[in-house]
Amino acid sequence: MYFLLLIVSFTATTLCLFSLYEARNGPYTAIRLSFLISLILHAVVIFLYNEIFSYFNLITPLTARIYWLVMALATGGWLFYTLRGNISVRHLYRQVEGILRLTHIDGRSRFLVYTGLVLVILPLLALALYAPPNNYDSHHYHLSRVLYWLADQNLDHFPTMHVQQLYHNVFAEYLILHSFLLVGSDQLANLFQFGAMLGSVVAVSLLGKCLGLTYRGQLLAGILMACLPIGLFESTTTQNDYVACFFFISFVFFGYWFLDRPTRLTLAWCLLSLVFGGFTKYTILFFALPFVLYFAWMIIKKQGFLFGLGTLTGAVLLFGLIFAPFFSRNYEAFGSIMSPKEDARLVSEKIPVDKFSVPYSISNVIKNAGLHIGLPYQPYNRRAESVVAGIHRLLGVPLSEPAISKDVFTVKFSMQEDMAPNTFHFFLLLITALILFFHRGHWSAKLMFGLGLLGFVFFSSTFKFQQFSSRTHMPFFAIGCVISAYTFQAVLKRTGFYLVLILYVLSLTVVLGNPGKMVVPMRYLGKRLVAYIPSSICSENANQRQLFQQVLGPYYVHTATSYAQCYSVRRAYTYNERKTIFHKLDSIDYYKHDKEESILFESRAQAYFANHISEYDDYAPLLPYVGPDVQNIAMMFNNDSGFYHYWSALSLQVDHPIRMAYNRYFSEYADLPNAKRPFCYNYILTNDITLVHELIKPDAIADMHSSGKLILIHLKQPSCQTYQF
Repeated sequence: MYFLLLIVSFTATTLCLFSLYEARNGPYTAIRLSFLISLILHAVVIFLYNEIFSYFNLITPLTARIYWLVMALATGGWLFYTLRGNISVRHLYRQVEGILRLTHIDGRSRFLVYTGLVLVILPLLALALYAPPNNYDSHHYHLSRVLYWLADQNLDHFPTMHVQQLYHNVFAEYLILHSFLLVGSDQLANLFQFGAMLGSVVAVSLLGKCLGLTYRGQLLAGILMACLPIGLFESTTTQNDYVACFFFISFVFFGYWFLDRPTRLTLAWCLLSLVFGGFTKYTILFFALPFVLYFAWMIIKKQGFLFGLGTLTGAVLLFGLIFAPFFSRNYEAFGSIMSPKEDARLVSEKIPVDKFSVPYSISNVIKNAGLHIGLPYQPYNRRAESVVAGIHRLLGVPLSEPAISKDVFTVKFSMQEDMAPNTFHFFLLLITALILFFHRGHWSAKLMFGLGLLGFVFFSSTFKFQQFSSRTHMPFFAIGCVISAYTFQAVLKRTGFYLVLILYVLSLTVVLGNPGKMVVPMRYLGKRLVAYIPSSICSENANQRQLFQQVLGPYYVHTATSYAQCYSVRRAYTYNERKTIFHKLDSIDYYKHDKEESILFESRAQAYFANHISEYDDYAPLLPYVGPDVQNIAMMFNNDSGFYHYWSALSLQVDHPIRMAYNRYFSEYADLPNAKRPFCYNYILTNDITLVHELIKPDAIADMHSSGKLILIHLKQPSCQTYQF
């Protein structure tokens, strides 16, 4: 209900801005500009609330609701004033209706827009609303830190076992915080990344306009962005990569827009986008650096040195204003503004490379590009991997050199939402970029691609290679979508209609088959399509062994081992033979788990654990032992595990607010103001029985239950004791 206040504020602001831009830019450009600027303005509004109210320890649902009520009234008043002055209600209605009906747009383009809405955008929106936040990183630090902010009523650092909850960039979580404040749950938490996807699609299409593309080319660029595979996964999560990508591509667009139509407001949107992008994820600054240098040169060239100096001063001040509170919290906790010092006990990762050299840079550029060449065909992947390894032998650099790599390099195809490759877009960009550069002219597009590529090189040269980096490459692919669309329209003179139809089909498999939010059992359908049969199967009991022998005897041979009764395929089978075997396996429910794999059939509690289901298997049996007397639950873990998924599943079964927090943490946090706040609990969740024996007196325990790696302890009396080490 209260979330509607934010929507009212955003909608009213967008309509007011539309009334200002429509006459000069036309309705389609005006509505996109207004949408982007409204997103940036509301980012500012959220930042101001968070920092100001945090200072007074007043981040609460009540203050947030009052704040957004004031914003809704203020923007509503602005809209009322605008409708009385600049534009009539009837004119505004006609313009908005025309946009929704896509008037003055050809039939094919209209078909592509409506088809994209039905097949991609609306299903993603439904998933974002229906599916609970179940991203692995979100559970361990993105959302766990939000729970601490809500409990402490401020943004100050807190005692934790997971240090990334403190020093990793925070702006995406600043946004998500407001869904909790206004709704009281995580029901709408996924909407912020979904909104960032819409903003990125709009910004990419407008950037195409800066290169001179017609509305068809702009539409193609936007569709390419909307169908980016890793983006399809990210758009329904509480990760931060799409939010970061949105601010990056908005920065690039407003930079180009300023060079064409210089106004101080346009420059302000450009700088705000850059700073908020860095505040969301530092990697954005490296992708943005070539564009920063280019814009700086052009501003000095066109506007003069003094204007350029003023812009630099404004940018530095803006960085200082936005980053200062966060840096001060880091300094208070670590004695360093960025992260724990390298020799500190709190250090848990080192992401920047240890050494710089040209061969090392080439190595990481190739490996990062290699994340986007995988296909669901292993012989091809192994061949591609051997080619990359051969290039590294020529470079004289080990393939997984520790100085520049956190992970071992492999070429693979994944449907995991943090590491899915953009294979189609990568090869499309490779082909279109080659076509572009072999044609004369088109210098603006070539320069834009060069700047984007240089940003990719800066990123690859600065940060160690990780298998999870495909999502951090989204800024590069956002530029790539513009370049591919430009090449299709300006060079090849094609609309890309059939290309888009292929993209929609591929995108639909991702939307419906996301393993973390599976709607249709795509794994089962895929296995059925290719007639997949396992090379071996093992029986769990005598009855199953007899069933296997009866049904599968002609096709599988018994191969008993010391630990299981297994059956291996007798030989390689043709496709038609595999179809027969598949149906026999299906008849004995071998594929039952794959067939029932859908978020529509899961409980919400189980859906929280979709990306790490083994933890649910351990945790679910303990939930019935948490009684109605539960006050709070202390986390006593021996590792850096987060707890959002545990808290969420438990919150579904209790009828009053509960809190989870660490009662055992590093002694370095003991002097933090939030560490001195009392946290009392009557249950403890732990993964280490030795900690229980060391820290909890036996006569304080009412009962104790274990399941898998987890142990739940019910205390006789509530405790406020914390333990530092």
